Amino acid sequence: MIAKKISTFIILFTTFFTALAQEKFTLSGTITDQNSNETLIGVNIVVLFFNLNEIFFVGFI
Repeated sequence: MIAKKISTFIILFTTFFTALAQEKFTLSGTITDQNSNETLIGVNIVVLFFNLNEIFFVGFI
């Protein structure tokens, strides 16, 4: 019973502080096709790694 309460507390505690640690930023620009240089509409961007000096991301159509 105590182990269940402790594990619940740890999960809630880590979830709370993980939510506080997230940084919010705005990414704006135009995504174009590499071959045809055509603007792509409805593209989703997924940021995999964010550093102050560089951003690595993968785009999905």
